[in-house]
Amino acid sequence: MANKVKAKTHKGLKKVSKKTANGYKITSAGGNHKSGKKSTKITRRYAKSSTLSNSDNKRLKEILGK
Repeated sequence: MANKVKAKTHKGLKKVSKKTANGYKITSAGGNHKSGKKSTKITRRYAKSSTLSNSDNKRLKEILGK
């Protein structure tokens, strides 16, 4: 009997995405890295998150292995 290969979770995407009631929210990665050199405008931009469309939610589920 052949072993089935499991899909690996995309760890980078797992760290920036969060499951909500209506789908997923996603933020930008790398906001804390060398933040002393970044301007306040840039660091605020990293803090913001956005919701994904339904088609992107389906793709995100596949990548995360859910």
